[in-house]
Amino acid sequence: MRFWPVGLLVVGILGACAPTTGPVSLPTEVLVVLDQTERALRLVAVDSTSSVVTIPLGPGVGEPTTLAVSGSKAAVGLGSGGQILIVDLATRQLSAVVLTGVGELGPVTSIAFTADGEGFAASPIANLVTRFDVNGASERITGLTQGPQAFGLARGRIFFVNGNRQNCFPVQPTCPNLQSWLGLFERGKSSLDSVPLLGPGNALAAVQTSDGLLYILNAGNGGTVEGRLSAVDPVLKREVASFGGIGVAPRFLSSDGGDRLMVASATEGLMVFNIRTRSLERGAGAGIPLLDPRGLASDAFGRSYVVEAGSCVLGGGTGRVRVFGVDLVERKAIAAGVCPVAAAITEIPADLFPIGN
Repeated sequence: MRFWPVGLLVVGILGACAPTTGPVSLPTEVLVVLDQTERALRLVAVDSTSSVVTIPLGPGVGEPTTLAVSGSKAAVGLGSGGQILIVDLATRQLSAVVLTGVGELGPVTSIAFTADGEGFAASPIANLVTRFDVNGASERITGLTQGPQAFGLARGRIFFVNGNRQNCFPVQPTCPNLQSWLGLFERGKSSLDSVPLLGPGNALAAVQTSDGLLYILNAGNGGTVEGRLSAVDPVLKREVASFGGIGVAPRFLSSDGGDRLMVASATEGLMVFNIRTRSLERGAGAGIPLLDPRGLASDAFGRSYVVEAGSCVLGGGTGRVRVFGVDLVERKAIAAGVCPVAAAITEIPADLFPIGN
């Protein structure tokens, strides 16, 4: 189904009395899924999932590992070579390549965009954060890092999430479970401000919640040490609470925009933490079962999207994205490629994303 710009309908109704401004195109909310094996992005309008747009990433160094979106731009980090691919989702073309300077010192494991479209990429083995823009310019940032694995955006500030396992990647039960912390990045300053986090360590995801706090997922050592959620006040720059009960090896974290945090784990499934009551609605042993989760995202309506991997072999079984409503009832499953590894939600003007026509 084609999404016709509302502005065109308004002009047609008002006729000669209409103002002389151009038509306005309302945004279409789009699910973007990264497939590692097929080296492609798949775009699905969340309210019209019957049509799919596929954007090939083309040949290159390293498998695509991680994804972030900002409007109609997507950034895809590669598993080697230190490259980030910038893809224009509206024109469906590769528009720039960012060189992080990491080279062969390991993968780009996390990418984040600020509200104004500034990009940050984490490379924990190289112990490096790269700041970049969607035109391909980049800058290496040092001094705030110790195995950076993610970013937290809160109150106009960006925090580097330091997992402190630089020499033990990917995580495994034999890794030392060292303390994690946040490093506050401020442009033009050599800030030494840091926020230490209560164990178990291996902090690897962070989201801002509706109460203004920053919640960090500490995953533990992937085997014997259980994970925890840390709540940090980004203004006071200190941890204000810590919560257990999410089992071993929790991996993904998202906010529904309201009172709930969603946590995905291969062992415990989809869990729910309520930030208002500061309690688990679904904790370890009560999560919704998941099959090999690889990503987690939420949209503006509080729906949750869980990526489940396929065979990760060309021609093999496909993965899927399971969509859960705010009531946690599964609404539908969206077919994905053979190896979906990440997903994100963004908005694209409807006249630039005319799927289903």
